[in-house]
Amino acid sequence: MAGNAIELVAKIDPQEAREVCIEVLRSPDGAETTSIRYLRNGGAVKTKGPETFHDTLGVSLRAQGSDALLCSLDVWQMKNIWTAQ
Repeated sequence: MAGNAIELVAKIDPQEAREVCIEVLRSPDGAETTSIRYLRNGGAVKTKGPETFHDTLGVSLRAQGSDALLCSLDVWQMKNIWTAQ
């Protein structure tokens, strides 16, 4: 799955992981990304957008501290509303 116009619906059981992260708009080397994080200690959600959108089309899921369980993941490729059909 990849793209700059996708919709994700994920159900994740963090179990004992201290952090679960979904990265979208991810560059091939991982240097630029938009991160959506669940932090076990504070339950905080943080996002950080990429500085450019050149080739930031990747998606990544990860857990830190322990394994998390991805219960379900639905992904839809959306059409770009800014370009002519």
